[in-house]
Amino acid sequence: MKTDVGEYYGASAKLIVYGFPNVKLDQITISQIWVIGGADGPEDKINTVQAGWYIPADGYKTGCFNFNCPGFVALSPDFGPGSEITELSVYGGIQKSIEISIFKDQKTGNWWLTYERSYVGYWPKELFNNLEKAAEVDYGGAVYSPFNEPSPPMGSGHLAIPTEGPNKTCY
Repeated sequence: MKTDVGEYYGASAKLIVYGFPNVKLDQITISQIWVIGGADGPEDKINTVQAGWYIPADGYKTGCFNFNCPGFVALSPDFGPGSEITELSVYGGIQKSIEISIFKDQKTGNWWLTYERSYVGYWPKELFNNLEKAAEVDYGGAVYSPFNEPSPPMGSGHLAIPTEGPNKTCY
């Protein structure tokens, strides 16, 4: 889901998470929140900070995720990018969620990440050339699969509420 374009200095999302679906090589399923700077300009001026639940079948080799990206300063000894989420939703059962926030420190200009209201770390302002503020905040899920393969499931893999009823889909 996309927000209206404006001025944003932070956002939070509560994301329902399900267990590992059958994700094949070169496929991805993701649920995330991201803040975007420069979205209305040229592509090389777009800056994003993203966080969420990401499942690639290739061991996180499809992009710059977790600690594969230079620059993120991790502070939490207990949880950080790439950590396993162990409490997962069960179809028709209890819904489990994660709460993620991304916000700009007005004093330092760094962009902070919190998980379940605990500070995880930050992206230094020097990593960005167009993220003084976010012009857009987005959240939601996505899947990717090569053109000739069926997509992996998103979330539980079932249709949105109210089609299947409560405790059976992500939101």
